Amino acid sequence: PPPPLSKLYAAAARLRLSMNAPYVSSKRWHEAMAVGALPHNAPTTASALGQTVSRICDYARGRGEAAAHASLGYDYEGGGGADDPVKRAAEMAAVCGVYVSAELYMLADESHGFERTWEFLDDRMEEACRAMTAAGGVNG
Repeated sequence: PPPPLSKLYAAAARLRLSMNAPYVSSKRWHEAMAVGALPHNAPTTASALGQTVSRICDYARGRGEAAAHASLGYDYEGGGGADDPVKRAAEMAAVCGVYVSAELYMLADESHGFERTWEFLDDRMEEACRAMTAAGGVNG
């Protein structure tokens, strides 16, 4: 059977966050985040974050589902995704909250290979999926 959506969201978010690892390890990523938060940069930062979260959601369900399942060693035959715009917005808001929280957690993580960040990400994504399922936003 395919893995739960929380695992797929987390795998996609981890892939993207791992790209920040060299900068976080250099103790400079917080500076980049601060520059991105400046008022004149905020629209660009928000747009980039929205695109990142959209890709994470698409990777986990919908257009990227087969690739996501294959990367985790599962066969997958299916489709879907949040076609309802309200459900899609709720899904993206939840995933965005977890992604940003994990990115902030990563800044202070001194564990080997950011292991604590990945545990944090997995746990928060599972919680977010349970909340979305309870609210009728996602199935799984």
